Amino acid sequence: MLFVLVIPPCFATLSTIKAELGWRWLGFAFVLMLTFGWCLGVAVYQIDLFMGAAAVPARPRGLRPSSSPDWLQGLLAWLGVGGMWS
Repeated sequence: MLFVLVIPPCFATLSTIKAELGWRWLGFAFVLMLTFGWCLGVAVYQIDLFMGAAAVPARPRGLRPSSSPDWLQGLLAWLGVGGMWS
């Protein structure tokens, strides 16, 4: 749900950004919103999984609660925030 709230808005808004600011700002805004939405969704899911609140019917090997801190640290490092748990 968080991803849907953060993803780029309707085509009318995107066309207004293009008309007023140009193609570069449109591309930047589009990529920024998609990246932020994806990072926010992954972070919230991994925090829920780490706390045991995520509803995962059968947990595959890659979705263990012990791997959640690794996911979150990798996400923060990718965003440039860097090593909170190191």
